[in-house]
Parts: sequence; structure tokens; C-alpha cells
Amino acid sequence: MWHIARGLDFLATRVFLQKPAEDELWHANGWCEKTGYDPRGIGYAGWGVLTGYTWEEVLALPRLTASELMQYLGDTRTALTSQVRTFTSDTIHQPAKAILDGKLTYFRWVKEFYKGFQAHIGEIVAIKALMNAASHLSDQA
Repeated sequence: MWHIARGLDFLATRVFLQKPAEDELWHANGWCEKTGYDPRGIGYAGWGVLTGYTWEEVLALPRLTASELMQYLGDTRTALTSQVRTFTSDTIHQPAKAILDGKLTYFRWVKEFYKGFQAHIGEIVAIKALMNAASHLSDQA
């Protein structure tokens, strides 16, 4: 869930608002200070959204409660939703110039992140099914 919330935060702040990492909700809402975890400069292109992290970097992620995760996820969802609603059918297809030199449109950014999120949900369902099957096998032994 943290990965998804970070992705939404990145999209809303860095891509849509074209603001620096310091303005992401992780920083602005005090999560960085509260957890002592600063994701800036980590992973792929230094985006700090879990993609491209080493195993050591994954292990350094803060351990948030379910309530804290849901708060951060809700805040980032609200931020991105409000940004998406400002676009028209024309402007959503313009290049998002703040990241990757505008190689992707705003629409494409959201689409690519959404596809990744859907894949992760499928992975979670598969892992839970495997764990459940393993549990049933050990009960029968």
C-alpha cells in the first residue's frame, strides 16, 4: 500500500503540479519527520516510490500501521483526484514536462501507474491464495 500511496503522491505533486519532492504530501504532511524516513533520491531516477529499490532500501521502509497507511493513501488519492479533475480532454493529452522531459502525457502517466497498481493487486491475491493453500496442506499433514 505504501508503494501505491507514494506513486499517487509522486503523480499529484511532481508530475501534475510540477513541484519538487519536498512538496510531496509525505513531506508536507509530516510523514517524513514522524517516521524519520526520507525517500528522496532512492530507487529509479531518485523518485522514492519503491521501484528500483535494493533489498536493503526496501528493508529501510517505515513500518506504518494500517490506519496510518490508509491516511496517507487517502490523502494522496484526494490530491491526485483533484489534479486530474482540472484537466480537459485536450489538456490531459499534453506532455507532462516536469518529468522525463515531457516524453509522457499526463494521461499516459496515470495509465502506466494504474496498470502497475492493478498488477500488484493481482500479485497480492495470488500470494494470499498460495499462503492459504499452504496452510490447508499443513493442516492435513
